[in-house]
Amino acid sequence: VLGEYCFPGEPVHKERIIFQNLSEYENVDFQGFRGDIYVKEAVIPEGASIIPKSQFFGCRSLEKVYLPESVSVIEDYAFADCHVLKVWESIEKLSLKSVGISAFENCYALEFISLPDSLTVIEGAAFAECVSVNKLIFSDTSLLKKIGDHAFRGCKNLKEVYLPDSVEYVGVSAFRDCVFLEQISVSEKIKNQPGIAELEKNCPNARIRFREVNSVEKE
Repeated sequence: VLGEYCFPGEPVHKERIIFQNLSEYENVDFQGFRGDIYVKEAVIPEGASIIPKSQFFGCRSLEKVYLPESVSVIEDYAFADCHVLKVWESIEKLSLKSVGISAFENCYALEFISLPDSLTVIEGAAFAECVSVNKLIFSDTSLLKKIGDHAFRGCKNLKEVYLPDSVEYVGVSAFRDCVFLEQISVSEKIKNQPGIAELEKNCPNARIRFREVNSVEKE
């Protein structure tokens, strides 16, 4: 009889992460679940407002994440290198205000057509190499102001883009290597922004349409 000399069991690898409540979610240590190669699903609880920095960074098997409508900030690298990630509910339904640096970089399976009207800032490389995105259409009621450097770099299947009049800044290489871009419509007031001025060189096949600025600016 081995008695108390028991060998430790194999570590338990959860394929599904569900939090009992908001408090449990908010008290996950700062390392989060980064690099967990076993987790396939995660359910973020209602009321959560932030997906912290690097929370699911490098979770290569993470296929599905449920994000409640309360999420307003997705911080830097939150889902970077989650190669097979899809979002259960559509991203458009979130009350999202900002998406951090490289938040979804290299999320090869992520699909969406538009992003929430509430979104004001897309930081650098936020959606770089999201090769499953083929349309990016913001509504005219969008509050988007900033598209960071390299934000959509390498979205090589992106064919159509419509940026709202609210946009003020489009960073360097924002649409670089979007080799199949066919058409992009933007307000003429941003035609000299770095990411727009370089389009002719970076996306030679794209038709660029500059819309006149309305005389009555949005409040």
